[in-house]
Amino acid sequence: MAKHLRYHHLLFYPGALCLLLLFHKEVHGQNFLEPIPDSSRIYQFRHDYETPEGEAFSTIDTLIGSVHTYDPKLRNGFLPASTGPIGQPYKPLLLSLPSAGFSFRPSPLGNYLFSNDCVPSYLTGKPFTHLFYIMGLKKEQNLSIEHSQNVLPNVSVGLSFRLSDFPGYYPQQATENKNLNIRLRYKTGNNRYGLQTHYLHNKIRLRENGGILYDSIFEQNLETSRDRYEIRLSEAMNRIRENGYFLKQYFRLARPKTDTSASKRIFFSLPGMITHSVLISRHFHVYEDEMSGSDTAFYPHNYYSSATSYDSVSIRMIENRLTWTNMAAGSAEQVIGISAGLRHQYAELSGYMPVSYFRLFIPFITLGIAPFHGLNFGFHGEHVAGEGFGGDYVLQANAGLSGDFGKITFSSELTGISPGYFYREYASNHYRWSNDFRRESYITQNLDYSCQGWHAQLSHTEIRDAVYLDTLAQPVQKDGNVSYLKAYVGKNMVFRRWGLDIRLYWQDASDDEIFRFPQFMAYGGLHYTRELFRQALRVRAGAECYFHSGYFADAYTPATISFYRQNVKRVGEYPFTNLFLTLQIKRSRIFLKYDNLLYLAGQFTYYTVPDYPLQDGGFRFGVSWMFYD
Repeated sequence: MAKHLRYHHLLFYPGALCLLLLFHKEVHGQNFLEPIPDSSRIYQFRHDYETPEGEAFSTIDTLIGSVHTYDPKLRNGFLPASTGPIGQPYKPLLLSLPSAGFSFRPSPLGNYLFSNDCVPSYLTGKPFTHLFYIMGLKKEQNLSIEHSQNVLPNVSVGLSFRLSDFPGYYPQQATENKNLNIRLRYKTGNNRYGLQTHYLHNKIRLRENGGILYDSIFEQNLETSRDRYEIRLSEAMNRIRENGYFLKQYFRLARPKTDTSASKRIFFSLPGMITHSVLISRHFHVYEDEMSGSDTAFYPHNYYSSATSYDSVSIRMIENRLTWTNMAAGSAEQVIGISAGLRHQYAELSGYMPVSYFRLFIPFITLGIAPFHGLNFGFHGEHVAGEGFGGDYVLQANAGLSGDFGKITFSSELTGISPGYFYREYASNHYRWSNDFRRESYITQNLDYSCQGWHAQLSHTEIRDAVYLDTLAQPVQKDGNVSYLKAYVGKNMVFRRWGLDIRLYWQDASDDEIFRFPQFMAYGGLHYTRELFRQALRVRAGAECYFHSGYFADAYTPATISFYRQNVKRVGEYPFTNLFLTLQIKRSRIFLKYDNLLYLAGQFTYYTVPDYPLQDGGFRFGVSWMFYD
């Protein structure tokens, strides 16, 4: 019976598509949902284009400010805990709240994967292509290709491709990451009906060495040839493959008005618009190891075999989402906006255990109120019904005030989320457990303030019944409450040709056994920019530094590609400093970068994960070229 239930979801997709296509023949008119692209600007947006215009669309970065920061794990502005060079597993060093619905475990590869939420689409009046190539030491190569164009007046296609190939500094450290996204977009002339679909593919191969065997040899630099270091695993590998198909369509329940001269404030807009989306995905993860010598002794248990490990996880997922909203009603400002809908998730989990099925229904509602210009209130709620995650909920509220003094926002969130299924049931050659964990709960308050380039935030979170991996890499649940406090301040300043970017984080938890984070984190960037040859050439030279205080960082286990507690080695207190020189000539940007400057000073303590040194000092060269025709 369960096997046949897998396919009844598919019957809904062509039916819904045909129903909405009945309305696609519309007269041409003003486009109310998106800005009109011109030949000099490229807009990008995510798949959630039913949000208000100001939040959905942004222009791409064509300047030279961040072109040298090409590593995806640095997108959040701070150096995370990483097992090595680009492409390796990493863990963010700030607390993030879980979301409602089916979950297995947090992704240790994060920004190295193309996901449905992170890959942008583009709006452009002319064909747009962006080529980006980086070359570094030890045959490190990174290639990125973006392309988008209109093949018909109302039909656009696009492609995103990314390749990262790095043999590594140490034995058994090679990584190979491939990401592909192919997309198509259609809309009627007056944008009453629109459709967007894309295909996602991720393929990652990680050679796992378990870390270097003797830290003292590295820290004293007794052996300068990194490929001669003894390692803990000699044959282990993680392979990850993901495929996803996404389709989203919207239909406005009334014809858009062609008169755009009136931008009067309205109280409540009807009838609004309906959106439907479906995501079909498959995730496949394999850990394999031909164990011999040190590989056999690395793990405490070999439940199935002491000669070979082959542990697999397969997750198939189908998610439908149906939404009605009046929040994208055009350029007019409205007092009350509402979005309401239903998500349906169907997941199959297999590989290490008999197939498990999850069917979840998640109704949600979002309410926005703007009684006066500059003042707004918001509310969002969702509740989960179904197997495995039933009873989970998310409640959010916020209030914002903006004016000449800047913008201040207060938000509060109450969340009850079941731990990911990985923490409850798991069985492999090296790890196995069966736990009956309670739901985790989070109560968070945030206060944000921004003005003239300044941004400050104060956040407090109360966590109850937190789940984490202990020193044996086994999941445990902490009884009672843990308090987490975070403060942030940042400023991007420009004075004539000089620029300074400063970001400071302070965080503290009442129980550091539960949450292991550095108490203090900082980023500082200083640069000098000048235009030469009658502004035909722009040159920027600068330095940047990442730093965090010392703490007992989580260790890493390749068998479950997870991070767990350890109480032996402190890491941190190392200023990871880079120098860069960037040139911009019209649409091309070229940079030369030296990573890890203190490597030249003979300081060899650049860990963020125990036994996994970061990259040595060295040059990297990159070229970014954009074509608008």
